[in-house]
Amino acid sequence: MARRREDPEVRKRELIEAAIRCLAAHGPLGASLRTIADDAGVALGLLRHHFGAKEQLLAATYRYLSAELADAGEHALREAGPLPVARLRAFVGVGFTEPFLTTDRLGARIALWSLSTTVPELREVHTTLYRSYRLQLATLVDEIGGATSQPEAVAVLSAVLDGLWVEYAAGDRATDIDAALDAAVARVASAVRA
Repeated sequence: MARRREDPEVRKRELIEAAIRCLAAHGPLGASLRTIADDAGVALGLLRHHFGAKEQLLAATYRYLSAELADAGEHALREAGPLPVARLRAFVGVGFTEPFLTTDRLGARIALWSLSTTVPELREVHTTLYRSYRLQLATLVDEIGGATSQPEAVAVLSAVLDGLWVEYAAGDRATDIDAALDAAVARVASAVRA
């Protein structure tokens, strides 16, 4: 009986999901191509066929995780209604819901952030993704203040969000994330309205 070939996009997604699991379980250095291939139950050659080098797989993984978050953010904005503060709160809050706070998703994101400091392909992906994310934040902040870009408010809000993710990934479950997000959004709203 001949083996059925899997759709290449489905196979790539499965390999990216394996990379996510391995990054979370083994960290950025322990998630080798062999470890990822073993986790996915495929030959190393198949992984190389779809992605080439490890850097390309990690870049695709970073894009995949960010696309998931961006899609969820767009959905949250549609559901939030017209009030600018509610829209900003919904957008920033979605990253602190399932599946984004799972060990796999959050652990992989932290590992990719770490690697982006030393791996040029990931640094480029990180820079592009964060530019887009901060632009979305700036647009939402502008809706509140009715002014053009408030770069300081956006930078502070982005740093607060990243800090909460890092603390959560490090095991800090004592912080009331909803209260922290409410406070951050309220401060940004107050600053841009002043």
